[in-house]
Amino acid sequence: RRAEAAAQIGQRGDSVMPIAYANPSLYAIFGLVRSLKQAYKSAGHSGEPEIVCAIHTYVGETAAATEAEARPAMDLYNRTRLYPGVKSRSYDILKQDGLIAVGGPDEVIATVRRYQEAGFTKFLALMDFGGLNFDQVAGSMRRFCEKVVPAFE
Repeated sequence: RRAEAAAQIGQRGDSVMPIAYANPSLYAIFGLVRSLKQAYKSAGHSGEPEIVCAIHTYVGETAAATEAEARPAMDLYNRTRLYPGVKSRSYDILKQDGLIAVGGPDEVIATVRRYQEAGFTKFLALMDFGGLNFDQVAGSMRRFCEKVVPAFE
């Protein structure tokens, strides 16, 4: 069903913004991108379709700080914000499967690059989730701007 929907979006020439967390796997998301791009080109649209990646993101100062801050927030979010048809998965599974961009700057850069290489054209960092406090969100945003964004300029 998702591949058919992606193909219809591509045929119409529309943009799409999947939320990584709400998909069954990284490979499923990348398959949707392929389906959309193929249908977009087959329909005769010029250029590339806009494909935005919306992914829960937390850039920590250290691995220990990231785990202490992001894990409980993502676990709370996971327990309370399930989308219809989305199976609940642990922080470890979401991170291992690349469905969240959480870690130090290098780890987040690597995750964003995977999505970029799969054909996503924009990255939407969902940074305020699961009860993170203002200082945690602001700190993650600052680190994202200072340490992650320059890798893509």
